[in-house]
Amino acid sequence: MVSGYTPTLKVSPRRPKNQFDSVLINQNIQDYLVLFANWIDKKKENNKYTTETIPYEFNLLYRASRDGNTTKAFHDKCDNKGATIVIVKINGTEQIVGGYNPFDWESADGKEKSTRDSFIFSFTDRNNVKTAKAGYSNGQSSIGCYTQHGPVFGSFFFHARDGTFWNINNNNYSDIGISSKVNANTDDYEVFQVIK
Repeated sequence: MVSGYTPTLKVSPRRPKNQFDSVLINQNIQDYLVLFANWIDKKKENNKYTTETIPYEFNLLYRASRDGNTTKAFHDKCDNKGATIVIVKINGTEQIVGGYNPFDWESADGKEKSTRDSFIFSFTDRNNVKTAKAGYSNGQSSIGCYTQHGPVFGSFFFHARDGTFWNINNNNYSDIGISSKVNANTDDYEVFQVIK
């Protein structure tokens, strides 16, 4: 050993698992991530994930207020990124709604994808995880990919080209009690890549 030499080891700091960069969910974040993970894997009561066992990371791809509330911005940031969770904040309320897409988003002219693994969700109070409801797709036209629209979940709801959230009659997902308002305005929406 060389006299007076002290070896050093430079280690890059590790990114904490389940760091969640959201402006829409900012309280009890880990509780929401556990819930999302359990919904994704359809976990039953006796076999659910905990904050220590979540197998996913949620990487922010797109935020309308940051990246531009346009369909082009959505597709530029989110197409071909794999599974995603979409979170939408309804204007004038504390409600957030959204959905899980296990496929890639694509800029396409009316391409529909079918699966029973997709779901939609609602939190009537975004600060209270206990207000959550989720409904899975019936396996028909679960996800819609349209150049002129943002994320589309069945015929239930989608983010339109003008930045409004549309909620129409649902035939593709089980009922989760979302009001049948059409043209509900949104404050913001975010899309997170789901990485296992």
